[in-house]
Amino acid sequence: MIVSDDDRGRTARVTPRQISQWVDFANQTFEAAGFPDALVVFFRYGPGDRPTGGGFSWIDYDLVVMPGFTDAQHCGHAHVDALAQEIGHYLGLPHTFAADPFESAAAGETHLKAGGGTPDVFDGDGFGDTPPDPSIRSLECDPTREITLGGIPFRLPRQNIMAYYDERVDLSPLQIRRVRWVLDAGVAGGMALPSNTIAHDPIEAESLQVLAEDGARTAVQRMSGFGVGDWSDASLGFRFGIDSIELLR
Repeated sequence: MIVSDDDRGRTARVTPRQISQWVDFANQTFEAAGFPDALVVFFRYGPGDRPTGGGFSWIDYDLVVMPGFTDAQHCGHAHVDALAQEIGHYLGLPHTFAADPFESAAAGETHLKAGGGTPDVFDGDGFGDTPPDPSIRSLECDPTREITLGGIPFRLPRQNIMAYYDERVDLSPLQIRRVRWVLDAGVAGGMALPSNTIAHDPIEAESLQVLAEDGARTAVQRMSGFGVGDWSDASLGFRFGIDSIELLR
């Protein structure tokens, strides 16, 4: 669905032909997972005066939100795989990287050292068949396949749809298993969207104190870029690779 303001201003900058390009690519990506039936996608201009280039979704949404086709630029061309990645989020797939992409290899190396020198500080999804992803901005569009940080070689998941590289085309077997599990659980529940609007004295996840972690990492994701007024304190408590975690209010 292409949306605009009530006065028809800020109409999403996308055409039916461009939507077909996104959909065709996404269908090829998720063919192995057996994605059923239909999905609601809203195409928007964005929350500000300038068109946004970002989309979003997650397992607690019953829709995907996308920008205009030419606004989703990456590596100097239209971001034809953008819808496939957002559908991946809708079906429970985190990014392959654990933090926001680093601006340089030096910044990634500093983060690695601060995390004790373990490659897992770059593991965003916890899947054993997707390698830890440093996700360095300057490497997104060039052909680099491997980078060494802190003496550790990292193979970049350049073809994985949940990474930020330019050659994204596929999913790993464990990602496909997650997608199928989320689909099975969603279909069984009628793809109902959970709601906490009636919660009394709700607890904000981003304000919780972490007491203990086991195979887990936590971070707060800033959400203001995805729409003003939709998020408490413009933040969302976000969890990666969790086996068990104990929180204190």
